[in-house]
Amino acid sequence: MRICHWVNAFSFIILIITGLQIRYGERLTLTKFKTAVDIHNLFGFLLVYNFLFWLAHYFFTGKIKLYIPPLNLTFCRACVRQARYYGYGLLIGEHTPHHPTPDNKFNPLQQTTYFAIMLILLPFQLITGVLLWDIKRFADWISLLGGIKIVDFIHVVLFFSLTAFLVGHVYLTTLGTTLMEHIKAMFTGYEEIGPAHETEKIVREEFSRLEKQDAVTKLTPHLTDPIDKKIVELLFQGNKQKEIAEKIGISTSAVNQRIVGIIPKIPADLLRYLKELL
Repeated sequence: MRICHWVNAFSFIILIITGLQIRYGERLTLTKFKTAVDIHNLFGFLLVYNFLFWLAHYFFTGKIKLYIPPLNLTFCRACVRQARYYGYGLLIGEHTPHHPTPDNKFNPLQQTTYFAIMLILLPFQLITGVLLWDIKRFADWISLLGGIKIVDFIHVVLFFSLTAFLVGHVYLTTLGTTLMEHIKAMFTGYEEIGPAHETEKIVREEFSRLEKQDAVTKLTPHLTDPIDKKIVELLFQGNKQKEIAEKIGISTSAVNQRIVGIIPKIPADLLRYLKELL
């Protein structure tokens, strides 16, 4: 299926370029009009055969269910959570609410989008493309759909819709743990999922947070100065010395001097937490 994916990607790019030249030939001239049409037709049929192979594979293996979203309230709520993550949570460092598994690899918004793209929009695009390929042969079908202008209009609207999807799709591939994580998986066929990856990372981070929170509770009784206590609390919240100075209203050098004075007062078993933050 990785081969199908890359055939799709390459065909899409060629069809976008040649489609733009066919549509706006007076503004974009990369090659002769006839050559652009021939290349467009060639890769159009390559995309048709590739899609039929993909559809047959997913249908007969039962994996087509991955692309069919359930129509229930739970799924709608999951879509809202995922949308909130993309619009807000991602920007503040929250973890995605969806953790993929082999049987549930798409998040709710992906599943809804891929259902629309792969099972509705792309088939219509391919059908209208074939009809426009030979207008005389398919004249009856074109008339049935409302005429050549309607078929052409549908093809162009879907062209821009699928192009917009491709841009968004490429952007979303960069939202893994690293910039190339998802893109690498498209070449290798392997991606870390489940407990060994995202879930385990969340558990580790939560454990570390609770452990440090407990350290603050045990550490502050050793400090009598309220400013020292505030400095330690802000350090454990992830603030740097400059940020602490701004929040408390003293200079950065004064913060550093106080930290130097705090260190001898802290028991050795708690000191390691403070050193990690400095």
